[in-house]
Amino acid sequence: MQLRRRDALAGLGMMGGAGIAAAPQTALAAAPVGNMSPAFASALQAYNDKLQAIQAKIWGHPWTQRSDVNRLSGAYYMELIGQAWMMVLSQNELFPKFVSNEYCEPQLANVLFMCPDFKYFGGSLDPKHTYRIRGRMRESAFLDFSVSCDLGAFDPPERVAQVNVETDAPYYYAVGEEFKVGPDGAFEIIASSKPQPGNWMRMNEAWPMAHLTIRNGILDWSNDRPAWLDVQLVDPVPRRTLDYTEAELIQRMERAGRYIDYYYSYFANYLVESQLKMAGGQFNTFAVQHMPKSFGQTQKGRPQNMVYDIADDEALVVEHEDPGPLYWGFQLADRYARGTDPAYFQSSLNAKQARKDADGRYRMVVANHDPGVPNWLDTAGRLTGILRIRQYHQVKDVATPTAMKVKLADVRKHLPADTPRVTPAERAAVMDIRRQGILRRFGHLPYDEPLLG
Repeated sequence: MQLRRRDALAGLGMMGGAGIAAAPQTALAAAPVGNMSPAFASALQAYNDKLQAIQAKIWGHPWTQRSDVNRLSGAYYMELIGQAWMMVLSQNELFPKFVSNEYCEPQLANVLFMCPDFKYFGGSLDPKHTYRIRGRMRESAFLDFSVSCDLGAFDPPERVAQVNVETDAPYYYAVGEEFKVGPDGAFEIIASSKPQPGNWMRMNEAWPMAHLTIRNGILDWSNDRPAWLDVQLVDPVPRRTLDYTEAELIQRMERAGRYIDYYYSYFANYLVESQLKMAGGQFNTFAVQHMPKSFGQTQKGRPQNMVYDIADDEALVVEHEDPGPLYWGFQLADRYARGTDPAYFQSSLNAKQARKDADGRYRMVVANHDPGVPNWLDTAGRLTGILRIRQYHQVKDVATPTAMKVKLADVRKHLPADTPRVTPAERAAVMDIRRQGILRRFGHLPYDEPLLG
């Protein structure tokens, strides 16, 4: 079947490609292939049209004129499609489950700028039904829930944010705070639109579907086990197959297309460009992330970001005070906010992993080559991208970090004299333990066996 292509771009916008539009075109009927029904042929055509519109936004964006950013755009686009499958097409609210590995595992799902110190869980719940969520904290630093309108519920994506505003969503909860937990770390939560006694996770009937994100803080990658979680549908429903009817699948294809559009519109380079604007248009300058609650920024955290841009022989010396909350950590990502791999590259550091200097402050070095210092943040070949410090359950406000661009060869001139030297062998040993810790978290290595030295 010959797919229709959109006409030339009508405009070029700077904010997430928002100003890039397809020229008006008369719709053509999609011809079914073989025994394909006309309804499915039409739905498939509409899905392809949505994907082509996203392609126009991505490759029509000015940043793709830069070769190193252009090189990442294809993988970013394909990851968006993969996430739409995992978060929409693979979900069934009558047979609920929490997606985990495919949601944030390194080299598998990097597109959502997930924190390498968290294990995320996510899923779709139907506000018309009631669900029971059970779990146990284990060694988790914290466990947060946020629930809002499904990201693919409406077209255009702005309508999702509008509905969240109208319903004062997302709703945020933390185990041990809003949700009570037993002395053994066990808890039970009821998720529904109607109020419930005990731990109640509110959904809203104005949402066609609910989007649930769970953040599970893990500080010690080698030893801290993620929380145990399970979700069940409480309401009795007639026995039915897990397979969708054609009409149901078409509805989910429409949601999947809108999901992709939402993530491009409000994450990716939109996030990076917004942050650059907050920093006064200055690269290598931190600013507190101010985004509307309706876009999903958790109220439990205080992220600060910097859009970095360095040469291969340059580095950034980042300095900040000890935030002192329950959790803080740095993480690198590319211009599409795709997290830089934390297992094979030291692209992130948390409070347990980073070295504090004698004056009580932390100094990180962002560079593409190993400067031989403990707090190196490895850009892994990405000379431009975004650096974020996440702070969760903060007990005090701290100053915004500072960054100074220097020559890589001169890094030590800008660090305390007692900064240790890290040899290649020492770095390799740290990275091997780091890699095994990540593998443990996602079920590839057991917790009851010692890590290999």
